Amino acid sequence: MGTRNMKLCYIKGAVMNLSVIQQAVLFGIFLVFSFSCLAGGKVKKSQKAQTVIHAELVVKNCTAEIMLNDIPIERLDGKEWPRISEPVATNLKDGINRLELVINPGTSPSTSRTDKRLLNKKGISVHARLVSYPVDVYPSDVKGDVLIDLKWEGGAEDKEQEFPVILQGEADLGKQYGEWIWANAEKITLDEKTITEINGIIRTIHSAYSAGNSEPINLLMKDYLFTDISKAYGVQKPEDLAREFDEYLKDLKAESPKTGWRVLPLKPEEFDFRVVGNGKLVQCLDKNWKDVIQSIDNDGDDFPFWMMLAKINGKWVI
Repeated sequence: MGTRNMKLCYIKGAVMNLSVIQQAVLFGIFLVFSFSCLAGGKVKKSQKAQTVIHAELVVKNCTAEIMLNDIPIERLDGKEWPRISEPVATNLKDGINRLELVINPGTSPSTSRTDKRLLNKKGISVHARLVSYPVDVYPSDVKGDVLIDLKWEGGAEDKEQEFPVILQGEADLGKQYGEWIWANAEKITLDEKTITEINGIIRTIHSAYSAGNSEPINLLMKDYLFTDISKAYGVQKPEDLAREFDEYLKDLKAESPKTGWRVLPLKPEEFDFRVVGNGKLVQCLDKNWKDVIQSIDNDGDDFPFWMMLAKINGKWVI
């Protein structure tokens, strides 16, 4: 469960050139897989809501991560990409919502909060926000309604600071979308049995993704992630999203002789899972903060398969 990454042309930087609703649709249709650039005019939103809420992050001279209601949204390295703005409807909840900013998190996902380090804080600047935008506008063209605002400055002096520095802010957003499917998931403990089960699910997804076979993956997504996406954005039904994914993956595989697209081998020894979502989701990353399922093409572009797993009624799902 959860939301995420597009190819380089979209995810970091170019995101500000798309309208809010275009971003919502992109995240709605291609949330857990990457794709070559999507182009075209504005897409009309079918749901009644008149606003879309984004989480935004701007970083300078550091690495920082934002989380909404204990769900990872984005981790940025200021040396690579300085800013991001992402629609986060499927991470919102009714009532109080909490935005968390982790500045210079630990060296691996599982130690993001506990890996204490003394680092020079000179010139560090971080700004995280939760912002409401009207639909069918470009985020860069409008101010938006700031709901939560978190800032941290390191100052101009050469001085050490213990990191990570963690800031939190809350806002009562009233009625949003009700309860998400993943909210009914089991609490997760990363014991040996659970890790073995998760590794098995990852192997299944990796094998299907490599073969261009969407069916095993759609079985994990259609009634769960895609259902929540459809509820949040109202763009397409879950079965339509599953069909879009099937077409996308078939096209990706069919074009692979020309593009050189291929899925990289798994490296289980590098896996570094972490439990998020208040104990109900597992984010599948490696020790270097990369998604455990990676693919590339001949141009060197990477296509991370970003996912979080939940266990509902004894079944692991995306």
